[in-house]
Amino acid sequence: MESVPSWRLAALGLLLAVTQCPGCVTAQRKKHQRCDEQINLTTTTACTSCVISQNLLCPRGFERSSQQNIRDCSFTVDLGGEQLIRQVGCSLKCTKMATVSKCCNGFWSQDCLECPGGATHPCNGHGMCLDGVLGNGSCICEPKYKGNACEECADEEAYGPDCVMGCSCVHGVCSNGITGNGKCICFSGYTGPKCDQEVPACKSLGCGNNTQCVEEKTGSFICKCLPGFQKIAKTCEGKKIPLVCT
Repeated sequence: MESVPSWRLAALGLLLAVTQCPGCVTAQRKKHQRCDEQINLTTTTACTSCVISQNLLCPRGFERSSQQNIRDCSFTVDLGGEQLIRQVGCSLKCTKMATVSKCCNGFWSQDCLECPGGATHPCNGHGMCLDGVLGNGSCICEPKYKGNACEECADEEAYGPDCVMGCSCVHGVCSNGITGNGKCICFSGYTGPKCDQEVPACKSLGCGNNTQCVEEKTGSFICKCLPGFQKIAKTCEGKKIPLVCT
């Protein structure tokens, strides 16, 4: 009989566990998101006669921290006739364990939701997430970054993971941003690494002001007016046509 690989048995066991207990995986995940703390709360009763304090009860939910009375305070006894005396007395110390709601690092709100960018890498490592049960989950980005999860370069002309490299496209669009490589996509009529070199065919046309050298489907180049300008004779220096949004 062919043996079943151990990894298949493990996968089958997980599937059966999820099927029989559909809330277990969610419960484990939520347990991972929460880092509740157990703290010891202490309260002290009012100072009174040590004989009386021996029979006092702690507030509801609290227990005596010790069965022995300790003379650690004083109280005033009114004897009447404006006669007051100070007496050494005892107070009762009571304690109880309490749970304080707390999210693990990288989670926020009472529901312990995950911070933008992920709990293991909040704000993509470029800022600070306002996490915790009282946090709002927003990222305070470092100066070079912006975005909901600090996933963009603050400077639109910057690129690279550190947002320190600068784009240098003269007549084109730069591949910018954290994932950009700084390469230029040139406008029609320009070429070169920085899109600062006019295509020879365009240079020979000598397109005037308010014009752009455009390559046609046939591969030839022509001078064309920029959007909003009307061609008059051989130039585009005439009346500007209002742009109409459609």
